[in-house]
Amino acid sequence: MYVMRVLFFFPLYSFSPSNNQQLWIKLAALIAARYNQPYVRLEDFEQAVERVVGGLEKKNKVLSIEEKTIIAHHEAGHAIAGWFLEHASPLLKVSIIPRGSSMTFF
Repeated sequence: MYVMRVLFFFPLYSFSPSNNQQLWIKLAALIAARYNQPYVRLEDFEQAVERVVGGLEKKNKVLSIEEKTIIAHHEAGHAIAGWFLEHASPLLKVSIIPRGSSMTFF
C-alpha cells in the first residue's frame, strides 16, 4: 500500500524512472536530510512533488482572512468542476498557499 501511494505521485510512472521522478526522489532525499531524518518519509515525497509541480512557497506573502476566504472559494470551484469532469485527472490536493507567480491546485 505504501509503495502504491508513493507511485501515485509519479504521473505516467514506469519501471524505468523518468528525469522528473529522479528529480522528485533526489529532492525528497534532500528534504529528509535537511531535517536530519534517517530515512525518506512519505511526507518528504509529498513536499518534493509540491515543490516541483507548484513551485517554491512564498513565505513573505501575507494574506488577510478575507483574501484567504475568497481564494479558498475560488479554488473550491476548480475542485468541484474537476470532480464532475469525466475525463479529468484525479484531484490530489487543493491549496491556497502562494507558489510561483500564482496560486495552484494539482
